[in-house]
Amino acid sequence: MCVSVLYILYDIIAANWKGFHDDESGIYAYTWAVGKSVCSSDVVPYTNPYAHLTNPKFWTDSAFQKGIHLPDGPYFVTVQALNGAELGGSLVTTVCHSTPFIVDTSPPVFHKVTDIIYDEDFDLIAIYYNATDDLSKIAHAEFGLGKTKYDVQLKAYGLHAPMEREDPFVAVKDLGLQEGIPAWIRIRVTNNGIKNTSIVVSIILKFCWVDCVICKVCVFKSTTLADFSVQLS
Repeated sequence: MCVSVLYILYDIIAANWKGFHDDESGIYAYTWAVGKSVCSSDVVPYTNPYAHLTNPKFWTDSAFQKGIHLPDGPYFVTVQALNGAELGGSLVTTVCHSTPFIVDTSPPVFHKVTDIIYDEDFDLIAIYYNATDDLSKIAHAEFGLGKTKYDVQLKAYGLHAPMEREDPFVAVKDLGLQEGIPAWIRIRVTNNGIKNTSIVVSIILKFCWVDCVICKVCVFKSTTLADFSVQLS
């Protein structure tokens, strides 16, 4: 048996399943529930989603509950299948989905940019950053370049997969920037929450051949969040 869960919009929980069968007496009914722990039903009590249907051919192996507003946190779905045994009553198979779905309406936390490396020969830049989301984890990061800290007119956002390492980074090539022209780096990290919340950090990057002796790019950045331009989206 397989049970999967999807949280749709902001007030609907939907689940679907497959693989239940009874070769002798068939499936008589399904019930499902949602709880704050595995196999519990303290959020959505056990309900037959097909009680209003007259024929099993209309069953969709899915169920939903609308008009529910959940606080942030993990939730678990349980599905029960009842067979059609007539003598002694139906027998029940219960599948408790041990992988929760996460309600997360808060943005991830962007702690700091730890390092910026630029390679003039390959026109490549790498930005190391520290961002976390303890509830739903980081889904992805995006990199953009703007004429100001509020836009990405120089280079549109590009998607970068999350890295399971202590010092994740985004690497971008073919920047196409000209010396002496300031550009604003924008790093946007997004979590896996139901609202797909994100946080944006802007850092100024200025090419200045004269001021740099060894390096060929001057980066003005801060390692404290308070000095970043932060925008929720």
